[in-house]
Amino acid sequence: MRRAQSVKLIKDENGNAYAVHLEADHCAEHEWGIERIHMFLEAPVTEQDGIGRYTMAADDYTKERVRRLTVASSKIETYYEWNTDTHRVSKVKGTVARLRFGYPDEKPSGKSDIRSDTKMNGAFDSGGFEVAGFSDESRAFIKQLHAALLAGDFAAHMGGRATPFGGGGLNLSIPSLIPEAVKDDVLNAHLDHKRLMEAAKATGIYEILDTVKDRGEFGYFALSPRWAFDDEKTATDHPVMFWLNPSSNTANYGWFTVEDLVSWTKGAGPVLKEKLENTNTMKM
Repeated sequence: MRRAQSVKLIKDENGNAYAVHLEADHCAEHEWGIERIHMFLEAPVTEQDGIGRYTMAADDYTKERVRRLTVASSKIETYYEWNTDTHRVSKVKGTVARLRFGYPDEKPSGKSDIRSDTKMNGAFDSGGFEVAGFSDESRAFIKQLHAALLAGDFAAHMGGRATPFGGGGLNLSIPSLIPEAVKDDVLNAHLDHKRLMEAAKATGIYEILDTVKDRGEFGYFALSPRWAFDDEKTATDHPVMFWLNPSSNTANYGWFTVEDLVSWTKGAGPVLKEKLENTNTMKM
């Protein structure tokens, strides 16, 4: 596991925590996703929309597996606290609550240090996570999260710019505590993504690029859609734009219209890099 950049509680409008967010760092362990965690939880159920997609299966077999993969502790530890106001580190001794999943025999990740504003730290990778709390509030929620995990009232998913739980990183939540408005946001995000993918497919661009895929200059690593912004709609007859990450160095990467991508297959347009003319001349 690799340490999260920061760890914080996610709360409802009344200040009650329903999730914990582990902010991703720029490392492979955080960019690989959480495939093994989901495998352990029997999630996600991709045909289901809403928070239920990421909620662990509540059958006895899954609960037993989760129990074997889970370790919780609460004990006195010595740790180091970084104060964001004074920019000083203080050595502190106090009760630390830890919840670890996926690697029950692994030692705590890294040194025990925290930032004064969150009173938490943690780590995760594709197969497990650890969260630690150093305050009364964070310790109480970790204990609550542990009980929910054993009871099957637990969800895990990666966040992003468009997800209701905030920025990129791992979100661990108790579905029964999530506010209905947040659940609606998750549901609407899933439904909007379905509409987006349907609109992207309807452009026919995937089929068009398939016809030239055997030619190396038209290969790509990613072709990802988003809805077109208002100022972009005048440049395209389609409601979507595409992020292109080409595999050839003869093409530009970036956001393009369907029309730009079609022009690319014809050897023209902004996707195609300009060819430098041979300016070498013989010196006399």
